[in-house]
Amino acid sequence: MKRILKSVVSVLLLLCLAFSIVGCKGEAYKNIEKYHAEIISDYEMNSDYIMANQTKGYTGNNALPKEIVNVITNQTELKAAFSDFPKINFEKEMVIVYFYTSVYNRPRELKGIEITEEKEMRIHFIEVSPGEGIVDACSPKTRPLVVKLDKIEDYSFVFIKE
Repeated sequence: MKRILKSVVSVLLLLCLAFSIVGCKGEAYKNIEKYHAEIISDYEMNSDYIMANQTKGYTGNNALPKEIVNVITNQTELKAAFSDFPKINFEKEMVIVYFYTSVYNRPRELKGIEITEEKEMRIHFIEVSPGEGIVDACSPKTRPLVVKLDKIEDYSFVFIKE
C-alpha cells in the first residue's frame, strides 16, 4: 500500500512540475508576439562595428568578452552599426544586437522571452540544425544576432542559447 501511495504521489509531483514548465514556456513564447520580437537577417553591418564587438573564441585573445549586447534606440546608433537595415520606427521600436561566439553559421529562431522582476528581458533562441548527417561546423567566430522588438525603457537584456 505504501509503495502504491508513493508511486501515485511521485507521478502527481512529476505532472505538476511538467505542467508548470510548459506553462512558463507558453508564456515566454507568447511574449515574442506581445513584444513583436523578430530576428532581422536582411542587413549589412559595418565592418568597424563588427571589429569593435568581437567576442572570445575557443583560442586566441582571452581578453575579449564572452558575449556583447548592444541596444540601439535611435537612427544615429543604427547608422553607426549598419550600412543597410530595414526601416525602423524608433518611437515605437528598438534593435538589440547580440554578439556571441559559435562554431555554426546556422539560422536562428526565437523560442521565448522571459521578463523578470528585476526588469531583465531574457531572450531565448536556438540555432536551427540543417539536419541529421549534415556537417556544418567551422572554426569559432563571432556571430551577431539582431532582434527588433517593441521599445521598452530601463530593461537589461540577456540572450540564452538553448
